[in-house]
Amino acid sequence: MRYEALTGLSYGQLHELSARICQRAGDVTRPGGRPAGIGLVRSVAMVVTLMRKNITREMAGAISRISQPTVSRRWDLLRPLTGQVLAGCVPHPREIAGKGTLLADGTVCPVWDWSAIPGLFSARAGYPGWGRGIPGLGDHS
Repeated sequence: MRYEALTGLSYGQLHELSARICQRAGDVTRPGGRPAGIGLVRSVAMVVTLMRKNITREMAGAISRISQPTVSRRWDLLRPLTGQVLAGCVPHPREIAGKGTLLADGTVCPVWDWSAIPGLFSARAGYPGWGRGIPGLGDHS
């Protein structure tokens, strides 16, 4: 599988992240039980893909050839661990300010042709822009 296209991480970065998670929590398989449907590296890749691409858990299961409940269990286990092991790698906003546009969750991004798509006017902000819950573009709330 081409993990780089799904995760945005190189092969080495994906394995480094998986190793950090394994150091913190151990492997995702339990001894004595049924064999795991998906190992640690593939689980980490799937969770990172869910975070990055905003696909459904059902779709992630289809891509990874596992059930949606297994996807949910891996999500619940690995998402918080991913945040913990990467906390030291996240730059402070002051470090990146001036190098691009900073957006906080809930920011209304101005758009040019707002009349073409219904819902691209923020009543709260009082101007046209990418709001929340735009029909056909997914749930962004």
